[in-house]
Order: sequence, then structure tokens, then C-alpha cells
Amino acid sequence: MIHLSMKFILIAIFLLTVYLIPIKAFAEGNIITVTPQLIQLDLSESPPEAEYFYTNSTSQTIELTLSMQDVKELEDRGVPGILDGPEAKNYKYGLSSWAKFSSSSIVIAPNETKKVTVFIDANRLSIGGHYASVLAEVKQIDKEGPVKLRAILSSLLFVRQGSGHETERAALIDLRPNTSIPEFPTSFNFKLNNMGNIDLTPYGRLTVTDPFGREIATGIVNEDSLVTLPESIRRYTVNLAQKKSFLLPGVYRSQLTVRYGKKRIQTGLTTHFISLGSIPLPLTVAGLGLLAFGGFGLFKFSRRNNAVE
Repeated sequence: MIHLSMKFILIAIFLLTVYLIPIKAFAEGNIITVTPQLIQLDLSESPPEAEYFYTNSTSQTIELTLSMQDVKELEDRGVPGILDGPEAKNYKYGLSSWAKFSSSSIVIAPNETKKVTVFIDANRLSIGGHYASVLAEVKQIDKEGPVKLRAILSSLLFVRQGSGHETERAALIDLRPNTSIPEFPTSFNFKLNNMGNIDLTPYGRLTVTDPFGREIATGIVNEDSLVTLPESIRRYTVNLAQKKSFLLPGVYRSQLTVRYGKKRIQTGLTTHFISLGSIPLPLTVAGLGLLAFGGFGLFKFSRRNNAVE
């Protein structure tokens, strides 16, 4: 039973990777919602509390049982995963041990909205980031009603402690085009390795120049404002907007420039790749074949002339 419950919670957390898409419990067209889905608190600027609003748009009275689980970002994939048991105790970026709810359960009538406040013990938090998922298990009170409701709503709470004293440090790795060698890429992937103790949101620009040094494509980094948690690696995709209608074959250069953190630290990464540009592969193969055939013909012709002499 515990295994099934944890599996259900993990599915709910997985859905939260979009971060800004509302999380809803569906029941025959009616919904139960929680807003906001993500709260980011800087305790140097805001009081140590977060407010969530739960709305019941169904025709049934429901009860919400609230709990909190620490969140750790899985390396590379960037999918938030919850921690439990011994792993949670050893996680230095956890939040659940230092937070409590204004009420551990609430009853919401049809078409009613209720507020739940999370209070944070700021004096016990270490410097850096602390991360948790606020879970609300939905139960239908009226057991005889026509709709049986049972779901879990999830939202994220990110807390920043000791502003100005955190460690913001990251590295860019593995910049590569999302295409096979002959084709010109429409996007690039790169990874951000967060080696600090606070979450980071990278922004920046990717530029591609042709063999003559002309800028022929650009891309905006992290248009969705996705976050990388401390001591984890996340992969980002940058879509390219091509400026030139016709591209020549050759070696192209891609330059990634990224800023992150409150200090707007800037870093970069460069890579080169081979592309046929706008010339189709069959035409290129045919052209190379003609060159090879012509070269072989010239070689034979030269040997024949030498033999005559």
C-alpha cells in the first residue's frame, strides 16, 4: 500500500516539471486547483511564510490532508524527485523539517476557496537554498455522492536563506547540436552543472557563425525560466532562428553565453560542428562523385601523355 502511494506521489511530482502549468484534480469535468504552483521566497526580502489557495469547483464537499516532502532534482534530466526516509535526513537542502502548516487538513465546500499558510522556522535554516513539495491529498467527504474523488495536488516551495552569502557557482558542459552531421541544426543542447548551494536560473544567448565568421543563427537560452537545484545537473535546449536562407558547407562555430544568479555571473562555452548547410546530401554526394570521377580521368589522361612522351 505504501509502495502504491509513493508511486502516485512521484507521478504528481513529475507532472510538476513544467512548474507554471496549473495542477488540477479532475472529476467528470469539474476541477480542484491549487495556486500558485511555485513559490520562491527570499527570506532577506520576504516574511518566512507562504500562502496557497485551494479551490473546489466540484459539486462535492472535499477534505484536503496536507503534507510536505523534500525535493531533489535528478541529475541531467531535471525532473524533480521527492526524498523520503534516511535520504531526506541527509539532504542538506531540505525544507520539510523546518516548516509547518496553519492547518494539517481543511474542508472545502463546492465552489469555495480556502487558504493554507506554510510557516518557516527561518532561524534554523542553513545558508543556501531549501526545497520542498507541498502535497494535498484530496478526499471526498460525502461517500454516497455520485463522484468518488481521490487525488493528490502538488506545488513547489523554494526558500532562499542568507541572501548575499550563498555560493553561486556553475559550469556549462556538453554543448552539441541536435542533428546528424550533414544537416544544419535547428536546436542545441547543453548542460548546466550547479556546484553551489542555491538554485540557479540561467539566461543568455547562443550564436552560430559560418566559416567566414558571419552570424547566421541565434537562440535564446531558457525561455521557460527552468531552474537547476544545488549540486545537480540539468539539460537545456536552445532553439535556433536562422538568419540566412542559404548556407554553404563547412565548419561552423557555436558560441553559448550564459548569465546566472543574483550576481549575474557570466560564463560561456564554444564548440565547432560540420554541416553541409543548405545543400542536400544527395546533391553533395553526386558532386563529390563527379569530382572523384573527373580527378580519376585527369590522372589517367596525365599518365597516358607521359607514356606517349
